[in-house]
Amino acid sequence: MGPILAGLMFGWVPALIWIFGRLDLHRRVHDMAALWRRSGTKRIDRRGRSRADESVSYFLFLTFIWIALVYIIVALPT
Repeated sequence: MGPILAGLMFGWVPALIWIFGRLDLHRRVHDMAALWRRSGTKRIDRRGRSRADESVSYFLFLTFIWIALVYIIVALPT
């Protein structure tokens, strides 16, 4: 809603600055969170596997992807 209102009131340049500024902020926060998270992991204890390989969420994600692909194959006409 903010970029749309900025575009209506002030033109398209402030709207683009708003959008790209927010994207840059989100990218920086994500990178810092990833670095902070990675610094606490110990791959040696898990024999080289990541935490995602061992978790239930990884299995659920793969199941969701498989069901979505089956749904797409069934829904598309041949």
